[in-house]
Parts: sequence; structure tokens; C-alpha cells
Amino acid sequence: MADSISLADDQTIEDWLQQGHWQQAREAANARLSERADDTEALNYLGILALVDEQPEQAADYFREAITFAPEVARYQLNAGIALLGARHLVDARPYLERALELAPEDFVVNFQLGRLEMAEGRYHEALVRLAAADRIFPDEVEVLRLMASCLRDIGRFSEAITTCSRAIAKIPDDPWLRNCIALCLIRSGNFQDGFRRIVQLVESMPPDAEQLLNLGFECQEQGSPHAALEYFRKAYHYHPENVSVCVNLGLTMRAFGNPGEALFYFKKATELVDDCADAYCHAGTIYESVRDFAKAVESYEKALEIDPKHAEAMARLASRRKESGRLEEAKELLRKAIELNPDWLQPYLNLIGFLKESDQFDEALEVLTKADERWSTVQEVRATHADLCLKRGDIEGAMAIYRQILAEQPRNPDAMSGMLFCMNYDATMTPEQLADAYKDWDRRFNAHWRAQMPTFRNDPSPERRLRIGYVSGDFRGHSVGFFAEPILETHNHEQFEIFCYANHNYTDRLTARFMQMADHWRWTHQLSDDAVLEMIRLDEIDILIDLSNHTAYNRLHMFARRGAPIQMTWIGMPTTTGVSAIDYRITDARMDPPGMTEHLHAEQLLRLVSGWCYRPPKEGQDLEIGELPALRNGYLTLASFNAFGKINTLVISLWARLFQHVDNAVLYMATGGKDDDKDLNDKVRAVFANCGFPVERLRLFGRKELHDYLVFHNEIDIALDPFPYNGGTVTAHALWMGVPVLSLPGRKPIQRMGASMLGSVGLEEFLAKDEQDYIDIAASFANDLPRLAEIRRTLRPTMLASPLMDAELVTRDLEAAMRQVWREWCERQDAPESANG
Repeated sequence: MADSISLADDQTIEDWLQQGHWQQAREAANARLSERADDTEALNYLGILALVDEQPEQAADYFREAITFAPEVARYQLNAGIALLGARHLVDARPYLERALELAPEDFVVNFQLGRLEMAEGRYHEALVRLAAADRIFPDEVEVLRLMASCLRDIGRFSEAITTCSRAIAKIPDDPWLRNCIALCLIRSGNFQDGFRRIVQLVESMPPDAEQLLNLGFECQEQGSPHAALEYFRKAYHYHPENVSVCVNLGLTMRAFGNPGEALFYFKKATELVDDCADAYCHAGTIYESVRDFAKAVESYEKALEIDPKHAEAMARLASRRKESGRLEEAKELLRKAIELNPDWLQPYLNLIGFLKESDQFDEALEVLTKADERWSTVQEVRATHADLCLKRGDIEGAMAIYRQILAEQPRNPDAMSGMLFCMNYDATMTPEQLADAYKDWDRRFNAHWRAQMPTFRNDPSPERRLRIGYVSGDFRGHSVGFFAEPILETHNHEQFEIFCYANHNYTDRLTARFMQMADHWRWTHQLSDDAVLEMIRLDEIDILIDLSNHTAYNRLHMFARRGAPIQMTWIGMPTTTGVSAIDYRITDARMDPPGMTEHLHAEQLLRLVSGWCYRPPKEGQDLEIGELPALRNGYLTLASFNAFGKINTLVISLWARLFQHVDNAVLYMATGGKDDDKDLNDKVRAVFANCGFPVERLRLFGRKELHDYLVFHNEIDIALDPFPYNGGTVTAHALWMGVPVLSLPGRKPIQRMGASMLGSVGLEEFLAKDEQDYIDIAASFANDLPRLAEIRRTLRPTMLASPLMDAELVTRDLEAAMRQVWREWCERQDAPESANG
């Protein structure tokens, strides 16, 4: 028998392979190889057997050895490429598959496998070329058609993907993946009605196979259709309520839809089924957080970590709870431990950097960032974090340099360009027109292809019905946006307006909890793709969608460019145009955007309210008393700038230097954004001021303060100074609330007219300078009229409370009237012949 095995020819071994006689084939191949080391076919058979044993790396070694003896045999090159592809060594697989293509350009398998490689590397257009070649060689092979359909779908060629799926269905009529793919293509192309009808039909026809239902649900999630995924998960749960994976995924989907009670039910069910499901405990903790049951949230995170001490998400979330309970150092230590235990997971790095920034530990934040950069140097979030760290230190040029580098490598990166736009607002040399054109260019560069695909909306065009209003923001939390959005959401007339909030952040605090109570419907969207959020908004049948971020962190402007609702607006996030032509209105007022001055700077129409702001002071400041005018006891003016240091450019400092030549003995308190005793930072600030001619002996530097202490500190200030061209927003409102008037120099950009808007609203026009000399003269005049300044301080808060700036009822009713009017106009257009919808 040994002799016959050792002499087995190729046909014999191939017969054994086809019959599944693996051991006989292996012994025969090894016997031949022991007789002749250059037996390439024997090496090839051993490679095939290694693939059968699911050892692709060992298989690749056999194939590569065969290639050393016979480099011109396409089959060996192909098999080496297939093995390396199976081992996920994509870079190593490419030269073998490309060489196989050179040797056998009309080989079906070669073209197919190279198409698989291109897809795995995200090179969909190149993949389609190879798959089309395979399809030409052997038409209507189902696996080729599947990959072609997947490629076409992923690059947005939905009609071609549907046609390709239909060809495959002609051979396999009941294939669930193909039918699901057609439905998803219909949904993603805006044909929701037909797409979801097909999903429902498919789900009803499928057998109760939990794995298959879950896989199709995952496919829907990856393609941005959580509603379709929900259909699969619900059926899977109906038949398999004891399946932990089904419970967890159904819970995650319910969480995204803003149904915390139902989500918690499924997560708890998972923990009851198996007590060692760390993920379920962690996810349950997020639900407890969202309903403000922090004790149970902490208990859930701790249980997850008890099960899996390296559970990075549980550790990061527990760290956030420790921070919120005042245990910041413990929170940082948790994150440091998370990084040590799981150095290959990015999120703890980012969270730790954020905590370090908040406590002004910029040096350690930079150290952690450097470690993250060593592992994820090309990851957008790491670079954006670095840019944000630069902004916190007032290093606008440093942030700009990072964004330029990203764009040099990735010219089609819209987030990096958004970061550039944000930084441009600090540039005093840019004209309003140049800045506006840069914003509009963002839309031209990244969104032009969506304009030909604008959806048709079937919203009920009844002008007086209850309207569905959607607010989209990454800042439904303790953030500047919250001080202005909260009073509006709290005051909405819910009989006339149904309010939806799409929260594009994963951080919850006291303000988040209040926002959740104000909304009729709450959606967590931070982990969803633009496709998924767009689907959610359209299925919610939103009538008016309002962006509250503009080009700031966590914005969804790329999604707005695809138009999620018949009418779209922007407000609060930044007083600039978004540049997005699909956004119809920017909400403002006549002081920030005087009629005839700024219309040409916008891609949107201007929707002017009685006030473009509606301020509510933070809880920490609502009961604080206003002290007497400090100058009465000091005998000189105390001026201050509380703005981010990046706003304080050399033009501003030079003007302040001239001002101090005309105001004797005055002192300037200047926020640096660092710590009080940060000598390096303070020395740099003093040097900048000295170079601009400012008398640094009259400069008082201070670092970041807790919110309560920061507000109380206003009792030491007589007048706050507003920078330009980027005015203060929230800091101006806080100063006015604490009785401190703000000296501002309006310009032609809306962002340099925030002071004009707020000061005009509370009747302090006398603090709005006509030019730089007037800016100086106003300060000098009040230095010589302290009784007048003291009277302004005494009456400012009651005046502010009675002004549009704080009249939530007035501003909200005005907003609702404006929304109702633009809705009526939209309805009228639907009745017009050949009306353009959307």
C-alpha cells in the first residue's frame, strides 16, 4: 500500500480530494514530495489540504514554495492569492493575484478573486471591472452577481444593483440576500414605500432561522436602514426569545429609536438568559443613564467589568459616571487602566484626552494624543482631537495646519474641510465675501452629486395641521447651544408642533435629561450612519428639520445636503451660512443680519425673528446676586475678556492697547484657557500682548474656572470686552446676566454681529462702537461716568429678563409663526402645476 501511495499520480490525488479522502491525499502528496522536493503539484495539493483544514497561512507557504519552482504557472499564483486573501493579508495577496491575471487574463476564477480583493480594500470601481470580466467569461454566475450588486449598491448605483440582483434571482428566485438587497436599494434611493413593502414580504416568508434573520438584520444596519433591521430582529425574537444575540441587537435597535423602556427589557432579558453577557450589562447601563438612574447605571457597568475586566466600553462609561459624580481623578485612572488593558481600542484615549482638557492638563493630554497618533495616525477622529486641542490652547494656526494636512492626503474629506471653515472665522484678514464663498465651496465640493437625487416628499400638504419639527444636534447637553435651545424646546406648543430630537452625541448629563422630557420623540443617532439617520427622519415624516450645529463638532450637514425634510433650517450652532444649498433658511434677527447687508453671504434665505437668541442662564447662575460696581470701590475700571483665547488676535490686542492709553489705571483680566499658574502659557500670552504695545503690568491672567466661580467672578468686572471678527456668544449672554455690559465692535459678518444682536435686544446700543476710535471713546466715557455705569449694572438683569433675549414665550411663538408661514408657502407650491418638491 505504501508503494502505491508514494507513486500516486495527479489524477489519483485529485480523485481523493474530490471524494473527501483528505488523509490519503495528504499522505500521497507528502510521499511524492519526499521523493522530489521540486514536485510543484504535490506542494499545490498540500496547500489545498491546508485550506481544507482552515489554515490559510500554511497553505500560502506551500503555494509560494511551488511558485519558486514554477513562477509561470497561473494556478499557483492564484492559489497563493486566495490563501492570503483568506488570511486577510490583503496587501500580500495582491501581487499574486495580479500576476495570475497577467498569466491568465481570461481565467474566470482569477478575475473573480481579484474582484473580491478590490472589494475587501474598498476599491469598488476597480472591483466592478474585474467582476464584469468574470461575468463576461461565465455569465450569470450567482456569486459574481452578488458581489457586483453589493459593489453597485455601496457606490450608490442603485438601479444597476437592482438589475444585477434580478439577474441572479432568475436563477435563485427565493434567495433572501438578493431580495433584501433589492429592497435596501429601493429604500436608499428614496423609494421607501416599495422598499419596506418588500422587506415585510421577505420577513414574513422566511423560515424562523435565527442566524439568517440576524445576518440580514446586520446587513440592513450596515446599509443604514435600522427600520428594516428591526423587522428581522423582531421576527428572530418571536421565534427565538432565548437567543442572547437576538435580545441584545433588538435592544440596541430600540435604544437608537429612543425607546429606553423596551431597550432595557431586551438587555435585561439577555442578562437573565446568561449571567456572563458583559455587553448586555454595559448596554443596560446606557439605558439607566438615559433615564437618570445613575446608581443602576454604575451597578451595570461594574457588573460588566466583573464579567470582563477588559471591557473597554464599560470602563469608559463608568469613567464618565465617576467624573459626573465629582470623582474626576478616579475617572482618569479608569481610562488610563482601560488603555493599559486594551491598547488597541481608541475610545478610551479620546475620552481621557477630553477629561484632561477639561481639567487643563494639556501636557498629559498631548502625551496621550501622541500615543494614540502612533497607532491611528490616519484616523480622522485622532487628528480632529489634535486640532481641537490646538483650538483650546488658542493655536488657530496649529489647528489649521492639521486640517490642511488631512486635506492634502484626503481632498474629499468633508469633516476636515468643516474644521477649516470653523477656524476661518477667527481670521480677521478674510472678507465676509471670501468667508461666505469658502462655506459655499464646501457644498460645491462635497454635495453637488446629491442635487440630482433630491427626494420627492409626500408629506400631507395641509397648511394648518400639526407639524412635525425635527431638531438635529450633537449638543443636547451641557454646552453653549443648550443655554439657547432649552427655553425654546420647553416652550413649544405641542398641540400645534410635534417635536423630534435627533441626538448626535453619546454623552448624557442633567441638561440631556431635561431635553429628553421636552421632546415628543427622542432619537439617539450618534452611532448611526448618515443613511440610517436620513431614513429615520424621512420615516418620521418630518416637515421642518432644523440643524443646531452648523460646521461644529458632531454636525450632520452632509446628511442635510441630501435633504431629509421638505423644509430645512439652521440655527444657534454658528451665526454663519452653512453653505449648504439644500438648507432653506438660517434663523437670525435684524440686528445680527440687517436687511440688505448679509443676504449675499448666505446659501440660505434669512428668517428673521424678534431675536435670533433666547438665553437661559445655567442653574449655577440663576440665583447669583449682582455685586456693586467694582470701580466704585477700586477707583478705576476693571475690564475683562472671558472668550476663548483663540479669538484674541493681534488686531484686537492692538486696539485694547490703544484703549488703555486713554483709560487711566484700568486693568484687564484675560482668560487664557489654561491654568492660573501655567507659567509657559502665561509668558507666551504676555509676550503677545507686549508685542502689540499693551501695558502688560496692567494685565491680569487667569485660567479656566468652574462655572459657578466663573459667573461669580463677574462681580469683579466693570465692562467686558468683545473680540472681533469672532464675537462672543454665550460669554456675552453670561456677562449681561451678571450685570456686566459688553463693549462690542460690529462688522459686516454675522459672526461679528452677535454682540450687536444681544446688546441691541437688551437696549445697550450705547456699547456698540461705530469704529475703533468709538470703541476707545465709549470705554473712556464710562471711566469718567461711574454713576451711569453703576446704574446700568443695577438695572441690567431686570431689563434683560424683560427683553426678547430672555422672553422664551415671545421668541418661541415668533419662531412657530415663521415655521407655519414657510410651511404654508411650501403647501402652496405643491398645488402649483409641475411644482418642484422639496
